[in-house]
Amino acid sequence: MKKRILSLMTALVLAAALCIPAAAADSSTLPFTDVPQTYWAYQSILFSYQNNLVKGKTETTFQPESPMTIGQYLTVLYRIGSQLDAGYPEKATTGAN
Repeated sequence: MKKRILSLMTALVLAAALCIPAAAADSSTLPFTDVPQTYWAYQSILFSYQNNLVKGKTETTFQPESPMTIGQYLTVLYRIGSQLDAGYPEKATTGAN
């Protein structure tokens, strides 16, 4: 059951990431040796990495088959929220209801 919930949360995080305007990409490839370009989620991982939503387990590994922890999930949500606030400063600074 926990695996299904984490899988659903991961899918929701990646779907929410599509709402963030794409930043200029530094590279069109990932630094992770365990995520080949043929991996089914390569493009989503690349997008998330380029937009600083995920960083990987180490500088060279991502471990795409590992379940996402609640802490990792909350970190990604925080980063999405930070980018949304940066893109829409008028919402963050107005006190209007």
